[in-house]
Amino acid sequence: MRVIHRSSYRDSSGHLRFGAGFQLAFERGGQTRRQMDGEDRVAASLARVLDDQYTLIRNAVIPGDRYDLDMVVVGPTGVLEIEVLQLARLMRGEQGWLSWDFNQRGLQPVPTELGQRTQEKIARLANFLAQQGAPHLDINQVVVISNPDAPREFTLPGLQVVFMNELESFMQTMLTVLHSPTPVPAKLIVEALSLVESRETSLVIPKTYWGMTPGQFFLILLLIVGDICLLLAGLYLVLIYNNPFGP
Repeated sequence: MRVIHRSSYRDSSGHLRFGAGFQLAFERGGQTRRQMDGEDRVAASLARVLDDQYTLIRNAVIPGDRYDLDMVVVGPTGVLEIEVLQLARLMRGEQGWLSWDFNQRGLQPVPTELGQRTQEKIARLANFLAQQGAPHLDINQVVVISNPDAPREFTLPGLQVVFMNELESFMQTMLTVLHSPTPVPAKLIVEALSLVESRETSLVIPKTYWGMTPGQFFLILLLIVGDICLLLAGLYLVLIYNNPFGP
């Protein structure tokens, strides 16, 4: 399986760029890094099933869109868009499903609009590919829950949900069931998605403190504390060298 990375945090081989770990924490908080780790697990699982006829494009952003496409698999059987959700400590609450948010450090409701957002992605992808010369494509979509301990009763209305330890068998079934009625313009699709914007986005916006992410807030606080320490040290030295009662 060929893999094309479009994340601004990764190089062409998929490795995090130098300093990307700090940049992730600074710009988006710890939740995004865990999301990326979940996507890596899904990609590794796909690689064990898909051969060289298939191309996986990761984190492409359709022009004008806010959210990235986590994964798009292109091959002779068609196009499959995969959304990856890392929902740690997923549990059912009185008002619906909850998961642990590492930015806000607590259980937060799974957004009720998540299903609609995900469905909108595939519509925009189909529209974009039609503009590139690949109309009438039958694009399939699946949501993969990347944390293996997720409860099996979790669902998203209107979406097909697959759990991490079932992904390989699901893909093997998909490969035998899917048959495109017309030849898939795989080269055209791959080239179009390879040239779109390189930008990492998330369905979950990090919690902010006075307009700053937790990483930015911590860095500013650290700089303020450092400045205060330097100021106090300077005042101490001035008092010592200007002490009229000294020797």
